[in-house]
Amino acid sequence: MLYKDKIYSDLIKIVEYNAMVNHIINNSKIGRFKNICSGNENCKNITRYKYLNQATKNYNYFCTDCLKLKELPI
Repeated sequence: MLYKDKIYSDLIKIVEYNAMVNHIINNSKIGRFKNICSGNENCKNITRYKYLNQATKNYNYFCTDCLKLKELPI
């Protein structure tokens, strides 16, 4: 794998992650939930997003710190 191929694949992963985060933010219930954050098992923040996982039909909870968008390099 060439260096530019690795950079390209890393950029694709960042774009896919940001698309997933935007989907979760736009399609979730916003509030203050006391459930454990699904983004990080050691997270102690209060969850703000309640997202219905279509595959498992269960709710996932996320905090704002775990759903930060990754910045693309210039």
